[in-house]
Amino acid sequence: VLKEAKKACSSLNQPYWYLEALVVAKDEQGKKLGSRMLKQCLFPFIARQGGGLFTLMTHNEANRHFYRKNGWMEFDERVLRGKEMSLESWSYKTVIK
Repeated sequence: VLKEAKKACSSLNQPYWYLEALVVAKDEQGKKLGSRMLKQCLFPFIARQGGGLFTLMTHNEANRHFYRKNGWMEFDERVLRGKEMSLESWSYKTVIK
């Protein structure tokens, strides 16, 4: 299932950075910590490395709003199917300069 989920990002046919996980403890959410981690840590780090396409995927509806709010563009939506399960998946991208 994970291999299928990552197909959207790999289909971009260009080098890209990939965010595997961004986690904020439940009791710390809503304090803009995730946004600050992106904008003050990850984005500047990627920019110092020459920038480029930055991608991720999520399976959580609430995360969709978070990533759009932080400048990411949704470019793929798919339903992943495995043994006796299905999971919605959304892929996002942004360009870091």
